[in-house]
Amino acid sequence: MIIALIGFLREPQFESRALVEVQAPMFAGAEQDARLATSLPMLMETQKAIVGSAAVAGDLAPDLRVEVVPRTFLLALHYRAADAEAARSGATAVAQAYVDFAASSQVEEMRRAANLLIARLDSLTRRPEPIQPDVGDVEPPLVALNADPLQDLIPPLVTVPAAAALTGLGSAGQRVLGPVLESALVSELVRSYEATLGQMISARILEAASLPETPLPSGQLWWVMLGYIGSVAVPALVLAARFQWRGSLDFPADVPARLARPCAGSLSLTPAVTLADFLADRPFAQALAELRMRLQLRRAAPDPLVQFPSGRVLLICSTAAGEGKSTLAATLALTLGRSERVLLINADLRSSREFMGLPARAPGLSHLIAGAAQLRDCVHARPELGIDVIPAGVLPPNPQELLAGKRLRRVLEMLRRRYDTVIIDTPALAKCSDAMLLGPVSDEILYVLAAGGRDLEQTRSHLHKLAMADLGPVHLVLNRTQSIALSPLPLWKGAA
Repeated sequence: MIIALIGFLREPQFESRALVEVQAPMFAGAEQDARLATSLPMLMETQKAIVGSAAVAGDLAPDLRVEVVPRTFLLALHYRAADAEAARSGATAVAQAYVDFAASSQVEEMRRAANLLIARLDSLTRRPEPIQPDVGDVEPPLVALNADPLQDLIPPLVTVPAAAALTGLGSAGQRVLGPVLESALVSELVRSYEATLGQMISARILEAASLPETPLPSGQLWWVMLGYIGSVAVPALVLAARFQWRGSLDFPADVPARLARPCAGSLSLTPAVTLADFLADRPFAQALAELRMRLQLRRAAPDPLVQFPSGRVLLICSTAAGEGKSTLAATLALTLGRSERVLLINADLRSSREFMGLPARAPGLSHLIAGAAQLRDCVHARPELGIDVIPAGVLPPNPQELLAGKRLRRVLEMLRRRYDTVIIDTPALAKCSDAMLLGPVSDEILYVLAAGGRDLEQTRSHLHKLAMADLGPVHLVLNRTQSIALSPLPLWKGAA
């Protein structure tokens, strides 16, 4: 809009043209000469540069445009101004200034040629002092004439250099041939002078500048088109530059590019509030089904010789809080619960919160590990959801000691035999290292990454620690990949 407005607010411009003829006597009668094709453009380009120079145009040069009419001796002087009269006067002034400049240059060249002719004639007419002949019958040679400046001006008819001819003559020869040679040299000097005058350039105004009646086309349509292109191109370039030089995880392809690890799946951002809303959201449910299928394909086939096959343990963690780790754990448990026995465990023993509809202090994992409650008291069946749940329980003073103890391993071995899949929701790695303690008792790890994150150094550090601990395979899941900046509400009270 700003660019288009500039086009509408521009003042109208008027342009006047003056036609100037360059007169060059050296090209007279040379229309058929092949040299004219190369010499004429060079001459006209030189005169064009002279017209546009500060010596001729002066302050009018910025608004002046000079064109050479092809294959002619004509220069078209275009001057542009905001007023019609100013345009005509500007073109007239520049044309007259060029004519005056050519005339003054011609006078100066004539004066220089005349001075040169006078100097050469003066050197020609000087006579050396006569030399007295010696005693004897031999006639002395004539002193040589100073013919250095005349060497190039001797006519072609003279086959002997002038100095040699005059020097080789006796006194009688000098009296007879001397005036003849001097006359030939004077004639050659005059012809040289006339040739110099023939090289001079003059100019005349062939067509005076006229008063323009209408202004130049303002090009408002072009300004509107330029504004429209700018409104589309500039944002596109900004977005392209931002996309090219961004350092965040926005798409599944960014995960292997920036973390050097494959992306097991991606979940779209959704404004859902409850678990039912999450599963009802078609893009989210479809992406979750694809993640479930990939996890099922990676699962080892059951051994038919084993009477009681054990299930698998999935550990879900993330770098920081609020990346959607607990939402993924709950929705994945509900999705898997439709076809198998699933147990969801809240392993965050550092914060008290309501979990899957259970009160914060309900018997849970802390009671089970500490031996304060039986398994049947800590496992809460949720038939409406199709899964079983173990909450965190009462917050212990020593959560790391409980998670690092051998009793947790025995508890998980017992749970493996009862369920096909056990999903453990752990606190963020930036908060504590509980996920590192639960990693050895897990079969696979799902590492949740929130789309749009830019600080990837901490994520790389945690992934490196998981790799060095020689745990199970780590699968990266990119969450909230939609561009809509919405934050899903927590599934329990008191969640961050």
